[in-house]
Amino acid sequence: MKVVLINPPLVGQVNDFMGHVPFQPVSLLYLAASLRAAGISVEVVDCFAEARESQAGFSRNLSLRGLWGEALLDRIPGDASLIGISCLFGVQHSMVVHLIARIKERYPAPVVVGGDHATIVAPEFIAAGADFAVRGEGERVLPALAKALGSPERLSQIPGLVGKDFDNGPPVPIRDLDALPFPAYDLLDLPAYWEFGDAHGPLVGPYLDMITSRGCPYGCNFCASPALSGRRWRARSAAGVVEEMAHFHRTLGVTDFHIQDANYTVNRKRALEIAQGILAAGLPVTYSLPCGIKGETIRPEDLDILAASGLHYLSLAPESGSQRMLGLMNKKMDFQHMFDLVARAKALGLNTAASFIIGYPGETDQDRMMTLRLVRRMTRAGVDEFAVFIMTPLPGAKAAELFPPVDYDGMCVTPRWREDFEDLAQWRRRILTAFFLAKLRWFPGRMLMHLVNVARGKGTVKGELVARRAVRLRLRSLASRFTRTHS
Repeated sequence: MKVVLINPPLVGQVNDFMGHVPFQPVSLLYLAASLRAAGISVEVVDCFAEARESQAGFSRNLSLRGLWGEALLDRIPGDASLIGISCLFGVQHSMVVHLIARIKERYPAPVVVGGDHATIVAPEFIAAGADFAVRGEGERVLPALAKALGSPERLSQIPGLVGKDFDNGPPVPIRDLDALPFPAYDLLDLPAYWEFGDAHGPLVGPYLDMITSRGCPYGCNFCASPALSGRRWRARSAAGVVEEMAHFHRTLGVTDFHIQDANYTVNRKRALEIAQGILAAGLPVTYSLPCGIKGETIRPEDLDILAASGLHYLSLAPESGSQRMLGLMNKKMDFQHMFDLVARAKALGLNTAASFIIGYPGETDQDRMMTLRLVRRMTRAGVDEFAVFIMTPLPGAKAAELFPPVDYDGMCVTPRWREDFEDLAQWRRRILTAFFLAKLRWFPGRMLMHLVNVARGKGTVKGELVARRAVRLRLRSLASRFTRTHS
């Protein structure tokens, strides 16, 4: 028996440099490790790593980066017993539906789809031709599915599995995350990621994406996490996290870890224990928190030991400068505590970021002006960069109920389908311009260093990576135009 797991190409809006961000498929590698632990042969087809410079149009609005078309189909072994496809984001939906159809035309093996987006809309993938879909965690479901193929009675008894004639509901949450084998990173072409020079987190050395906890206990209305995790937060032990870092440092030469938890610091004591464990083990590693944390979960003085253990980048998520909007979002925010964290991070030399959402239903220009003013204050306080996202109704998020039905292809940070998109895009430019001008005024040397890093191909903060991505996209566009003109 052989299971093939496909990490599909990166997908993003045409000419949108905010998309096409490469993530190492750590969730898929957890599945691969669990299959191997169950004695099942597994192969990973990582479309980005295998053709990272290849770009293709998918639709009028979407483009793909990575292995696609016949080249992708040719990579699937003919002796595959089960073919799995990862679908984490709504913007991947149409691409995955298309891929399902192409695979079914060519291969007799059943197809299963999993991932966050598939968890929310599992029946839609069954209707599109997939044989199975997995809701939630797949480390227990997928090995059970592989062993139960051909037995309808056994298939109908696997929690978390959805088929053409059955829906077994959500899986039983894995309580002991330490019992899971480490992700099968030996199946991934890591140098392909390291050499590409782009990622979700800052690049300071050979890195791995890492997940140390699952879920989030908070109920932000714009987020799908409450629907995915039931507002339950489960975590690996501090000792288990340190052991994994040591393992991949020793076996793969990894020196930096991009922790992709939804909320790494929910348990303050555990975060400090991980830091203490890294120091006690003498691990020469660094790590970053690019997904954002809830600042109130840690204290400013905690940053001392986190920085000493290797933390070099911290992202906060105030979301709005308007308390009225935060109330509508169901997000509590202590601004003074956030400024205290920023001040301590600045004193320790940590790079910091903050993210905001504009265009949430009910927001006014006055609310957006409050966000702009907060960005200016945070810039002067020392925050290195900001991300401003235009609200998109993610499937499963409570706020999705406030929007009319939306095509999944528009589930991105640049939702041009919104009637007020041009106004919101102008506000986004206005807020980011306020940040750049404030930084140029208060920290001209650091602003210059960012430009130098972009020119030298470095990415010590995400903004430098975004700038490089924009330059790369522009050069590709010019090259394509030149080729059409002279052909």
